[in-house]
Amino acid sequence: VRETLGRLLEGTGRISREVEEASRRMMNGDRRQGEILIAMNELSEEEVAQVLREQADEKLFEIFCWESGSFRFERGGTLRRANTLGIGRSPANLILQGVRSRFPGERIDRYLRLHEDRRVARAASPFYRFQEIDIDPEQQRLLEGLDGRTRLGEFLEAPEPLRRTLYALLATGMLELCENAPSEPEAVRTHAARAVTSSPEPEPGEALPPEAAAKPFASDGAATPAELVELAESFRGRSYFEILGVSPESGSAQLDRAYEQLSARTHPDRFSAAGESARDLAAELFEQVTQAYETLSDPHLRQAYVLDCQSRERNQAKRDRAERALEAESEFQRGQAALNSREYEMALLHFGRALQLYPDEGDHHAHYGWALHLCHPGDPAMVAEAIEHVKRGLKLASHREKPYLFMGRLYRAVGRVDTAEKMFTRAVQIQPECVEALRELRLINMRREKSRGLLGRLFRRS
Repeated sequence: VRETLGRLLEGTGRISREVEEASRRMMNGDRRQGEILIAMNELSEEEVAQVLREQADEKLFEIFCWESGSFRFERGGTLRRANTLGIGRSPANLILQGVRSRFPGERIDRYLRLHEDRRVARAASPFYRFQEIDIDPEQQRLLEGLDGRTRLGEFLEAPEPLRRTLYALLATGMLELCENAPSEPEAVRTHAARAVTSSPEPEPGEALPPEAAAKPFASDGAATPAELVELAESFRGRSYFEILGVSPESGSAQLDRAYEQLSARTHPDRFSAAGESARDLAAELFEQVTQAYETLSDPHLRQAYVLDCQSRERNQAKRDRAERALEAESEFQRGQAALNSREYEMALLHFGRALQLYPDEGDHHAHYGWALHLCHPGDPAMVAEAIEHVKRGLKLASHREKPYLFMGRLYRAVGRVDTAEKMFTRAVQIQPECVEALRELRLINMRREKSRGLLGRLFRRS
């Protein structure tokens, strides 16, 4: 009962005891006390909204006073009959506020003394390091200098606000304890999420070197919701190397820098005040970035991933080639239909598309060259270009009769009848039923016989 809205209003002097009791008597299963107080003209809607926020804070931060208790975490869980008032603060900021305002100071000091010989370092995992938290610049500068060499006991005599902030950062996982100072700067790639309670017991770990770690306590650097959408689009269909913006030859230092930058921009905690869609998108992008980094930073996983990518690229290339071949064949069939209908310009257009889609097919080159000549029969430059295309077709499809047929016709058009005859003969050798080539050979023979008869008559007269 002491947590009800009416008791909070009465306790802060906003309403009297009589009004609180009257409004409570009017409550039923459908009407809430805030609605009744508005109807009684005791409070405005704005005042009720403000008090509801205070009530939510009181219920939440009162937990930090508990000496004992139990909890469970349900990922993606929802509260039944929850109100629509957003907290508008990140979990890290909520923990910081609770520790600063409600957590017993003696418990903080007891924890510091219990672990006074352990050293303090920034968290290795960007999931914890890039949470959004608001601390003043002086504390931020001090805490950013923690590199795993400072003992926790050195803070026992520090001002109480700093001790509370230090404890809150340990509770959020943004700081962690390690047994010994690191012998040399070495980044630790530990990204498994761990539960953090109000009495933290961080696992030992190594510290990131100051020059390699991004600022863990600053709230700047996050992408805007619009930039998140752009990132999501840029990630679509990309490899892990492309997501991180590194090359397959990049070393661990480049991977670390790329991961630090993207983690800072996409950490879901940075979007606690944004809409649910922005938070979900940030969480999805952060997971993609983390998965990419964890895969590429492990030599065995990286090798397996590269081999898998190469296999998928080969298979995709085969599928793309097959699709292009199918589309090219459709264009080629349209070109042949147009050629048979003497629509030469349309035929040239379709053969050109087929050639672009599948340039390794000899028939595409040959038919394009022949259609080009038909569109410009009297242009010597076009004839020369047409011959080059058909020659290319001959090299790629020497087993087909049509390139030889077209080459023979082009040679005949430029007056090289003997070479044309050889081309027609080769076409018939490949395909004995090539009617067009047989017709061309008969015409050549008829002209040759006619020429011989004419010469014979001229010699007899002489």
